[in-house]
Formats: sequence, C-alpha cells, structure tokens
Amino acid sequence: MSYNGTRVFERIFELNPDLKQLFPFRNKEGELLRNDHDFNGHASRFMQAVGAAIDNINNLYMYFGPLLIGLGKQHVEFGGFKPEYWDVFTEAMLYVWEKELGDVFDDKCRNAWTKVFEFIMEQLKVGYSQAMDEEAGKHMIK
Repeated sequence: MSYNGTRVFERIFELNPDLKQLFPFRNKEGELLRNDHDFNGHASRFMQAVGAAIDNINNLYMYFGPLLIGLGKQHVEFGGFKPEYWDVFTEAMLYVWEKELGDVFDDKCRNAWTKVFEFIMEQLKVGYSQAMDEEAGKHMIK
C-alpha cells in the first residue's frame, strides 16, 4: 500500500507541482523523495484512509465520513492549502490504479473506484469548509 501511496503522490506532484510546496519534502526529487520519512509517512497515511474507506464501504457516511470530515478540518492549518487541490487526487489515484491493475481495470472497476475516491474528496472538502466557516464565525464574534 505504501508503494502505491508514493506513486499517487508522485503523480499528484506531476499534475500540480504547486502542491508539493506545502510539504516539508518540497525540495526533494527522485530517490531522495522516495526515501524521505515524511513523504513515505504521508503516502502511507493516505493509503490507510483509502483502505479504511474500503473496509467501511457499506457504511461510508455513518462510520467513515466523520473521520474524513475531521481530516479535512485539519487541512485549514496548512498555510497555502486550497480545497481544490484535492481535485487532482482522484485523477492521480485512477492513473495509479489503472497502471497497477492493467486489464482488470475495466469501465466497471474504474466507475466503482471513482465513486470511492470522489466520496473521500467530497468529505474532506466538507470538513475544510466547516472549519473555514468556524474560523469566520470566531472572527465575527471578536
């Protein structure tokens, strides 16, 4: 899973190099990047979230949605982060899955994974938006 996670993030950085600037490993490339502890940790945690989505596939909104919303809220703390950055994740994941699965990755498989990935990104965005609204509310009270 961590291997695929690193491949997803490498693809994300190819699609949107600006995203890499948000991370402590922003100046690393190639093997230096692939061997970076922070990079591997982030990629691994990301894939754990994807795995958790699959583990909870029959109860995504009830059990897994709140976790993703909380994770989305945390991203408010990362200076320079924009919720539209998550849009590239689905594209990157589908790219890696297609490369990894080959012929098994037919239209039916692609559609199923697309729904899972879109759910994940949607919930992250909901959390981010809620946190931004909460921050705005705090400033309105002051």
